[in-house]
Amino acid sequence: MAGFLEYPEFDWERPLIAQKKYVKSRDDLRIKLIRILQERKKYEEPFKDLVEQYISLWETSQLLRQDIKLNGIRIDGKKNDSVSLQVNVNKQMMVMLEKLGIEAKELKSEDGEDI
Repeated sequence: MAGFLEYPEFDWERPLIAQKKYVKSRDDLRIKLIRILQERKKYEEPFKDLVEQYISLWETSQLLRQDIKLNGIRIDGKKNDSVSLQVNVNKQMMVMLEKLGIEAKELKSEDGEDI
């Protein structure tokens, strides 16, 4: 089973934004966040903006994952900066969820898989 912040495997060789699976995963995540906030009657500013910031972080995280998948953790003998950036982005995503008042376990899809 995938852990938190692990998403469906994409075709790492192609631009992510051109992949339906990537766009669907991003859109499903946005919808899930909005629904949680709507249920709590909190889907208003500043929470609306925080949702978009979270989605932006998610997109950045996926681009970093793509770079790591394509280039590995080392490039020409030195570390790939995307590895440490990925860690920082994931930490910021957790902070953002906390600000939204959402726990990671709430971001499960209907079939119980992580979004």
